[in-house]
Amino acid sequence: MKALAISGAADHVHILLCLPATLSVAKAVQLLKGNSSKWIRETFPKMHFFAWQKGYGAFSVSISGVDATVI
Repeated sequence: MKALAISGAADHVHILLCLPATLSVAKAVQLLKGNSSKWIRETFPKMHFFAWQKGYGAFSVSISGVDATVI
């Protein structure tokens, strides 16, 4: 899994990822949410109540569309 672009706002994040064919979107999101939650809680103790929302949205982009997607 490789992050190609990361952006967002105060209440959400947009991440453009390159996923290997062996990694499902659901597993990638599970890894991202789990590892980032752990890092946030350990790095910023006052944010020990941090939690991601339960759902997520995912869209596919072809390799030829990556440059047009990253604005």
